[in-house]
Amino acid sequence: MPHTVVSRPQPQRPATGLLAWQATIGYLRYQDDLNAVLSVEAHPAGDDRLLWDASAAWGQITEKVTDKYSLPAALRDLWQEVKSNYLIFDSAEAVVRSPANYADDEWLDPDTQKVLYKTIDMLRAVYGLDWTLAMVYQPVEIPAMRFQADLISNHRTVQLGGHGPTLIEACRDLYRSAAHRFLEHTGKNLSDLD
Repeated sequence: MPHTVVSRPQPQRPATGLLAWQATIGYLRYQDDLNAVLSVEAHPAGDDRLLWDASAAWGQITEKVTDKYSLPAALRDLWQEVKSNYLIFDSAEAVVRSPANYADDEWLDPDTQKVLYKTIDMLRAVYGLDWTLAMVYQPVEIPAMRFQADLISNHRTVQLGGHGPTLIEACRDLYRSAAHRFLEHTGKNLSDLD
């Protein structure tokens, strides 16, 4: 008599490390805390390089890494901190969706990376060394508010903000908000982001 083998479809690994982080924060929100949040900041290092900070917070817990030389390093190191201190996933299926084992070029899709760095270039041109780009993901009910991108300057005060359902849309919104300041500073117009 033949035996029936029951197999379940394997869960899909998110296409990028950022999407895996979003899935992880969503999982934490569902499991533990409605206020689960992922935060990433970019700021100039005093030369042509950027420094990146990243944090994940849920409940009374916050894990943070600072002064990393790339976004992939910040997100990868943050996951190492989280997974070494906490058991996040309670099933093998959920572990597949964790923000682990992504190559440096797999953390953002090409379009998001292009828009993010175009926004950073504009901030460098207008604000020199006095700026921080703060990006926050929180899986809230209103999709248009899930990502927030804020320009912080002048001693840590928010100057401009953008929001959207994705990081690319939040950066585009911030970029458009800052266009008039770019024009005042450089005398050049900014074209809309792709």
